[in-house]
Amino acid sequence: MISTVMLNTILASLAFVVAAYFAQGALAAHGKPMRAAWVFATVAAWAIPLTQLLALALRSSPSDSAPAESLPLVAIVANAMTSRMDVQARAVLDGWLVALWSIASLAFLVRVLMASQKLRHAATKWTRGEVAGAPVWLSDLHGPAVVGLLHPEIVVPRVIAQLPMAQQTLAIEHEREHVRAHDQWLSLGALLAMATVPWNPLLWLAIRRLRGAIEIDCDARVLAAQPTMRASYATLVLNVASWPNRTVTNGVALGESAATSLGKRLRLVTTERSSRSTVAASLSATAACALVIIGCDISTNVPQQRAIPAQQAASSQSSVESSRQPSSSDLPSPTAVDGNPPAVYPASLRRDGVEGDVLVQFVVDDEGRADTSSFKVIKSSHDLFTQSVFSALPQMRFVPAQLKGKSVRQLVQQPFAFRIAK
Repeated sequence: MISTVMLNTILASLAFVVAAYFAQGALAAHGKPMRAAWVFATVAAWAIPLTQLLALALRSSPSDSAPAESLPLVAIVANAMTSRMDVQARAVLDGWLVALWSIASLAFLVRVLMASQKLRHAATKWTRGEVAGAPVWLSDLHGPAVVGLLHPEIVVPRVIAQLPMAQQTLAIEHEREHVRAHDQWLSLGALLAMATVPWNPLLWLAIRRLRGAIEIDCDARVLAAQPTMRASYATLVLNVASWPNRTVTNGVALGESAATSLGKRLRLVTTERSSRSTVAASLSATAACALVIIGCDISTNVPQQRAIPAQQAASSQSSVESSRQPSSSDLPSPTAVDGNPPAVYPASLRRDGVEGDVLVQFVVDDEGRADTSSFKVIKSSHDLFTQSVFSALPQMRFVPAQLKGKSVRQLVQQPFAFRIAK
């Protein structure tokens, strides 16, 4: 099930990230913070797998009935990818995925802690100074940036003294805007999100864009206060991008997004919002809303605990009985051949003494095989029973329905009764 959750997360995250691309254009056109779009995409990409795992955990208890439903697209893809695995192999795969997930999270945290320690060591070489009337830390390779959470401070490279005073003032104002907006906390949240779900590439992309949006929003606030300084500010951004600069862990920096969004920042810094952007903004907002709806539909479709087609063995401690019910068609219904392997009784339910019933619907093709792509649950007392039935179907054989002497496909409903041998 972990593999299905991961696929579901990536697919939903893709919808949210594309929605954020459209939404940021609409927000920028209306003078709103672009970060809002990427905060939403980041939170969604982070929260989807955690909420789905929680939902699966809550669904693990037996229930009297389950609503009729078809296999979701993600579950079909997951089943196709692992179609040669049995239940035990799926459990082993999930175990490996959980282990790799934990190792990746731990490795990321270790990397962050090492980078923080390295920055702390470098800070011992910083010296106190003053730039544009503001107290700052002077460094050789760090900044302009904000460091610290509870008591944020500004660090700037010593080469800033070579800039004109107007650009020095703008650089300090940029960092002060970060402090006023508490951007250092947003940066910390992004790091924790990556540490929690390090395997989601769409989350990494959303966070990368979020960091760029934080800088762009900060640019907009500085220029809103000093609209006549666009040319000087653009020159400042170019100068900072050309300086040697080391990443400030859990911080926000004027030149941090230079490699990814320098062109976009310069366009926004040097141009005014045009009236023509209103139509484009409306179209972008509409597209973003549509994609958010799609992403929500995917993310709220919690995968059922079904297994992929696999070879199964009969259990000597339990019995699974199945019988055929005729379909609503006038055609003779397909009949199961003798010797079909039974659905395996889930070990955990047998151990707990849980019995149950499953009623499923599927198409038997003209060769007497169950078409698992048509599999639909009509009623089930437990997801693990459903999983066992779905796993057993590919090994079952039927005498196909006949029409004018020829074998044809036909939809059937078939119940399965899970009873523990007394």
